[in-house]
Amino acid sequence: MSTAIIGGVVVVVILLVVLYLFMGGDADGPTVQVDAPVTAEEQTDEMLNQGSQGAGTGVEIEADEEMQQEEPEAVEEEVSEDEPDIDPKSIKSLVGQYTGDSFDEENNVWKDTSGKKNDADEILGYPEVIEDDNGLKYVLGGPEKGVRFPMAVMTTGKKYTMLAVVKYNADDSGGRMFDGYGNGANYVGGHWSWPWAAKPGPQSRNSMSGAHRSGTEWISHNGHTTHKADEWVLVTDQKLSYRVNGIQRSGLIKDEAIVPSQISINYGDYTNGVHKQHWWGQQTPDWSAGEVLFFDEVLDKDTIRKLETYLMKKWKIRRSVREHVGMLNSYRWEKGAWQWGAVFDDCNGAGSCSDQFKAMDKIGFDCGDDGAATFMTFHRHHRDHPNGGNGRFWYYSNCTQGLLPGVREKKTDTINTSDSSSMADKFRKLDVSCRTGGISKMQWENVGGDRMRINYNCSNAPINKQSCTEITARASGTDEIHKGWGSANEYKNVRNNERDPNKGPITALDLQWLDCGRNKVLTDVKYGENDQGMMRLKGTCCALEDE
Repeated sequence: MSTAIIGGVVVVVILLVVLYLFMGGDADGPTVQVDAPVTAEEQTDEMLNQGSQGAGTGVEIEADEEMQQEEPEAVEEEVSEDEPDIDPKSIKSLVGQYTGDSFDEENNVWKDTSGKKNDADEILGYPEVIEDDNGLKYVLGGPEKGVRFPMAVMTTGKKYTMLAVVKYNADDSGGRMFDGYGNGANYVGGHWSWPWAAKPGPQSRNSMSGAHRSGTEWISHNGHTTHKADEWVLVTDQKLSYRVNGIQRSGLIKDEAIVPSQISINYGDYTNGVHKQHWWGQQTPDWSAGEVLFFDEVLDKDTIRKLETYLMKKWKIRRSVREHVGMLNSYRWEKGAWQWGAVFDDCNGAGSCSDQFKAMDKIGFDCGDDGAATFMTFHRHHRDHPNGGNGRFWYYSNCTQGLLPGVREKKTDTINTSDSSSMADKFRKLDVSCRTGGISKMQWENVGGDRMRINYNCSNAPINKQSCTEITARASGTDEIHKGWGSANEYKNVRNNERDPNKGPITALDLQWLDCGRNKVLTDVKYGENDQGMMRLKGTCCALEDE
């Protein structure tokens, strides 16, 4: 079959998937985000490998409609000149430093000032050097201008850290700020919100919050946090971590990301060809760059914060604090490899119940070391939806970011998933309690064999104990009815929302929401039963001490 015919078939399939979702095919509320791969073969590979999540497939998994709340403006603060910072040149792993002063317009080369001589000489068009009102020079780009940074700054693969001061130049700018070139990475570092966001138009653009890699999909939500056009934004990018203006925006990430051979600005795999303008009006970036730094190691958070402080002082960027972020956490399949409807049958305490527990290994949520959860739910892809489920499950979490850095690591008791104890008794050993700070991370771990536990982190940001209140989990919609996004009618979801511990841990936990609201953090998660013997999560919500 010819490539043209394959490509036509794939496009039709994608359009049918999009129509299916909009007509109510997915009651769990995905939003659609299309960044189509260059070739039909790549599209097909992405669809088979990722199912219905990731930039290559055209479908991004998002929260239920009830969770799609309008995001408030972020709280920002000036960076004090007294705060400790660090000069990038003092760090031995610096392998590329590109500033407005170092761009050679005459020879169209972006000179590296790190001392490693990794000049960027693959330039698209002719960018210009502009001096701003503060006497700082930056590189002015545009839709027909770009740069590929040399392979030498990415030679260690996943062991890299990039910090960059960049901005969109106009309200109608968008698309990928940083793109990838080579290695099939489908890399995004900085991406605007989708065109049909809750606040369409220019005010929903200029976001740098989206980050994506093939194999790991979206690691940072691309629909929150907007910045004014012509406003400098600081992004900090590692293989499994993404930060914007000083706060963590990536969640609990699978270590399966593919990194590109080269990182580029508007000169990568998605710059040229039929998808140059992307779909649904996404434009290639009208961009400017003030400074870009590359390190050939995964820098620790303390060093990153000092570098961020250095760049914020230099470029007059305000730090984000107390920002409410919806964290993306990687999903898993109930029965392993992608297979539509590959879900577990009901079980009774051992056997397949043990398999269900072990399937939860490595999933959870993560707010980073300077965040704490305000909301969490274990979410399962509607087993009995009229149009079918796909066996995917994951955690949703909302986090308050930009808190006092630092966490305490803790772990629950270990349970034997296949012994004769009841499912309820197993769950009671998995209570999570931070007491003096919010929960910043929860992750299931298969310790070995049939032994499981939950590892978790507690934030060092102190709470006001007098403000604490207990809450009981609620389900989406009413207790026994799931009101799905895009679904025309309510329906009895007999295997969802029963929360029967005797039918296995995934069923027992499914769609239980612990929501503290935006003004409190979650400090405890406990497992219990209601009068009918159904699983009910309980939580403790506390205000931060300085609220």
